[in-house]
Amino acid sequence: MKKREIMIVIVLIAILAVIIISINLIKDQKKYNGFEVEKVVSQGYEGYTTKVYMNNIAEPFYVNTRYHPKDLEDIPYDSKIKEKLNKKKIYITIDPTQNMTGKTTIAALEINNMVEPVYNIEVLSALTKDIGNNMTIMDCNSVTSENAVIWIKLGENNRVYTENNCVIIEGQTQDNLIKGADLLDFVVLGVVK
Repeated sequence: MKKREIMIVIVLIAILAVIIISINLIKDQKKYNGFEVEKVVSQGYEGYTTKVYMNNIAEPFYVNTRYHPKDLEDIPYDSKIKEKLNKKKIYITIDPTQNMTGKTTIAALEINNMVEPVYNIEVLSALTKDIGNNMTIMDCNSVTSENAVIWIKLGENNRVYTENNCVIIEGQTQDNLIKGADLLDFVVLGVVK
């Protein structure tokens, strides 16, 4: 081979190597701790779908969240959350005096939409205080061997923690409560370790 032909072969190999590396980088961007996470934009909604396999079922579950797990890495959490939620029923409760809006409902729905189909555990709504509307009253003192409680509340910190077998999602804003709910989903699914 002539020098020119060798140079052409080397350049072609280099171009092919760049293409292969680029394809692998794009694939890796869709993975987080081995789970496929894809961005979804549809009719004004923007979020993520995570593909998970659970309970030796061949078909995957697709869990929708508002945030990518990477966006939640700075929020501290208790790694024992999953075991606290392994009950027959989960009550998601809020304090009605905190005057929360629909964003808190989104946080509760993020949890409900993962727990019920993936773990087949009934998720129910509750309040921490009676305001005369016949809602179920549940707080962290209501945890039993059959009932788990997740308290979604505004506070000074952004974190997901446990206190006396109760799971608490605390956020400085309602948007942070949605982040906390998504983080709880990812921790329970094993996406975040």
